[in-house]
Amino acid sequence: MEFLSWLENTDTVTWIRESTSLLGYTLYLSLHTLGLVFLLGPVVIIALRMTGLVPRLPIAPLRSFFPLMLGGFIVNLVSGLVLFATAPSGSSGTSPSWSS
Repeated sequence: MEFLSWLENTDTVTWIRESTSLLGYTLYLSLHTLGLVFLLGPVVIIALRMTGLVPRLPIAPLRSFFPLMLGGFIVNLVSGLVLFATAPSGSSGTSPSWSS
């Protein structure tokens, strides 16, 4: 817990969590969402083909989706770690405080 508390209180993570700038929490949340789209979008298409729901879809061209899926995974990994660092112990909530 001591490491998580330290991580949560570093200057960079505090800025990301509390910033009203679009380069703060909003950027990482948007990147995480886009990463999910690029990772799970092709997965759904491949799963539809593999389960036989779209049997006429050729399987060989689906291999070209793998670099896109890898990129989505990497974006999700990095942005997810940053989002986790904003509240690793759960003590400060799961999202930043927005001021009106």
